Amino acid sequence: MENHLYWNEQYLLHGPLCDNPRARVLYGSAYHETFNKAALDAMMSGRYPSGGSSFWYEYRREPMVTKVLRRLRRYVGRE
Repeated sequence: MENHLYWNEQYLLHGPLCDNPRARVLYGSAYHETFNKAALDAMMSGRYPSGGSSFWYEYRREPMVTKVLRRLRRYVGRE
């Protein structure tokens, strides 16, 4: 707090992703920099230094649970 640094972005991302079956995290560069640096360096092939703050995620049209239940109902209905 003495440097007056705030991390609002993480809270903006956390809100829609938390306990949301429609959201799926695809990639986080800070995570890979910490836990998978060799693979991240290999992917960058020396073109750029590894690191950064990219965070990729996607929203599905419907939750996976709903999709599975719908398929299960169709399957059970056939018997």
